[in-house]
Amino acid sequence: MSGTFQYPFNFPVHSQLLLSNFVTSASNSALLHFLQHFKLSPEQLCYIWGGRGCGKSHLLQALCQDNPSAVYLPLQVLLPYGPQVLEGLENYNMLLIDDLHVVAANQEWEEKLFQLFNAVAAKEGRLCFSATVSLKHLPLNLADFRSRLQLCVSFEVEQSDDTDKAIALRLRAQQLGLELKEEVAQYIMLRNSRNMHDLMAVLDKLDTFSLVEQRRLTIPFVKDVMFW
Repeated sequence: MSGTFQYPFNFPVHSQLLLSNFVTSASNSALLHFLQHFKLSPEQLCYIWGGRGCGKSHLLQALCQDNPSAVYLPLQVLLPYGPQVLEGLENYNMLLIDDLHVVAANQEWEEKLFQLFNAVAAKEGRLCFSATVSLKHLPLNLADFRSRLQLCVSFEVEQSDDTDKAIALRLRAQQLGLELKEEVAQYIMLRNSRNMHDLMAVLDKLDTFSLVEQRRLTIPFVKDVMFW
């Protein structure tokens, strides 16, 4: 590509999601090391998988921040637009394709992704996919597409423990300009799902109300906002 890079979609890629602030257990150290060197790695294909809220989207968006000409593609968001939304993306040197499971068993999407995979690989571009299940359990109909995906280096994203989740929650609050004391973080985790996606959604809501009401993140404030 030449000239000034222009991101082709208008959905937000969160600039605060970085590889350096992905708080996780030691079991994910090999994955983090791989992703930190992905843009220069001889391995150009990657597949990461794990349960909802384990941080897959964080990692893919972090790769997008680390590689300014990369394109982040959340298939859950793009699904209503149809597979034609992928037209022309073979011209980008790194594609980060999130939520592959949502289009599995959809013939048109599988064929389009298969074509895109081949076109990007032919240009020696890089592809990183994420899904909630391992490739073995991904319900693909197109055997050729599965065969291509088997060329990927595969990693399972292990869930963080509660200590790591509390650290991640407080770090995210700090990035938002909020002070989240340990006891408040523990209260949120006690009353809410401990899925990281849900915890971050709570924090985003608290951030909005804190800005409007000019209040600090205290337990009484959290109770008021979340109706706990």
